Amino acid sequence: MLQERLLEGIASYAALLAVLLGCIGIYGLLSYSVSARVPEIGVRLALGATTPSVVGLLLRDGVLIVGAGMVLGVPCALAAGRLARAQLYGLAPGDPVSLAATIALFGFSGLVAALLPALRAARVDPMSALRAE
Repeated sequence: MLQERLLEGIASYAALLAVLLGCIGIYGLLSYSVSARVPEIGVRLALGATTPSVVGLLLRDGVLIVGAGMVLGVPCALAAGRLARAQLYGLAPGDPVSLAATIALFGFSGLVAALLPALRAARVDPMSALRAE
């Protein structure tokens, strides 16, 4: 039993690390996406856009990116589950609870990852954003 428990522990830590790296990757992608749009945000703010409208615009774009990733990721996860069927003990390859938990986790982390750069970008001074270009 010791060998199975050790292998289970190592696999759990590897899975946790993979989820953490995925969340960090989502944040990095969305942060880069927002930082590339700083001049546009500066123009919007200079022309009178409100902070909530800028945050809403950036959140909508971030949610679209995360949603597209989920739409592409779910079929890939189901296909990978079928390939790894022999290694899944007591778990079906398309387990709806695990899949829903993963979607919720990455959806929440995507929302937070989009919100942080959006709030930071909405506080930018329009003149410094226009000078940066």
